[in-house]
Amino acid sequence: MTTVLLSLSFVFVILATSNALKCYVGGPTINNGSVLVPLQECGMPGSYSCIKTVDMSTNLVTRHCSNTNCTQNGVVMSTGTCYNVTAGISYQTICCCYGDGCNSASTITITVFSMITTITLAFWISIRC
Repeated sequence: MTTVLLSLSFVFVILATSNALKCYVGGPTINNGSVLVPLQECGMPGSYSCIKTVDMSTNLVTRHCSNTNCTQNGVVMSTGTCYNVTAGISYQTICCCYGDGCNSASTITITVFSMITTITLAFWISIRC
């Protein structure tokens, strides 16, 4: 009986850890997309969401796991949300989301940066020829 309980406990632990939420964790780093932040399994029990905080006054970004649901003005949000916070001279944008790797860099930011770079490069090449 003890062997069966031990075996079931082992299987439960393996399944629980393999289904753990994975968030990008790291920082503070400069918010320019050049620093690779690792995707890590959230080690704390009951991790529900991933958080990304961007401090607009210092241009630093921090990413981590959270053991709370995403809330805005005290209301639990069923989908991810971003909101602005002002504390003294610090102005921050905090984004909370659900799902593996959801707190990465914004794909819109990367796409716009790529478009501007491509247009600038094409213009530079056209005036050189």
